[in-house]
Amino acid sequence: ADDQGTFAPLFRVFGRSLRPLGLMICMWMLMGTLCGQLSSLSFVFDVSYGLSTTGIFVCMSLLAMSALGGCAFCCLMLVFNTSWQVLRFGMTWLLAFGTSFLVMGIIHSKPPMFAFLGFAAAYIFGLNVLMGPLRSVLAEPFGD
Repeated sequence: ADDQGTFAPLFRVFGRSLRPLGLMICMWMLMGTLCGQLSSLSFVFDVSYGLSTTGIFVCMSLLAMSALGGCAFCCLMLVFNTSWQVLRFGMTWLLAFGTSFLVMGIIHSKPPMFAFLGFAAAYIFGLNVLMGPLRSVLAEPFGD
């Protein structure tokens, strides 16, 4: 019988380094951000820009294509770079576009619809570039 319980391997990994815990929290927060954005953007397009159902469908389809493009770009980058390098690239990308969203909110600016859609698509693209390497780097210490 294991005296330390079923969580002993997990505690052993966290005892060596808190980096995996930070990556877990990062992934948990980023997935919630992505889901929150996708669930609320249709209302933003409707209320702020007055788009019809067809327009909202087209915009959300473009966001889905940017998510798939982010996954494809991630796979392409992983051919030539390490997971950590792609992870850093994705974090830098998110910092740039996340900061721009924050600034737009603080100054109460309402950019043209295509600019807003471009920022949202770029942010979602970056999130999907980031998720693949984040999962592999997160699982790395648990392979021992």
